[in-house]
Amino acid sequence: MGLALISALLVPVSVFILLLSGSWVPGSLAFAIIFGLGAGLASILQGTLPLALFGSHGYGQRVGKATAIRLVATAAAPFAFAFIMQHFGVRAGLIAFAVFGLMAVISFAALGRQGHGVFAKKSARRPLSDLAELTSIPD
Repeated sequence: MGLALISALLVPVSVFILLLSGSWVPGSLAFAIIFGLGAGLASILQGTLPLALFGSHGYGQRVGKATAIRLVATAAAPFAFAFIMQHFGVRAGLIAFAVFGLMAVISFAALGRQGHGVFAKKSARRPLSDLAELTSIPD
């Protein structure tokens, strides 16, 4: 869960760097590197985080739903960003982008707090006597 928070945090941090640096080339390079790190981590976590949080039962369905939502948001984002830039300016568009990124960070942090119970249940081991009952064949 820590990597998900880092990944989600890198995106708004990169946008704030871009906002503060303006057209300064080193600031633009820092934005590109930090944004790329966040996006790269996110692509890895999209497949592994649901498995770690919820287990393998229903994994395909969960990932499919999450991917569908992500694809719709990804398709709508350029139009929304262009609309904001056209009517309110580039700075407002970048601020809106950073705010949505911070909302993702808050969501992951809330999910992480809920997830502690999920991880505790998964790590609990069953006694061998219970395991023997599950694997025995009735007469």
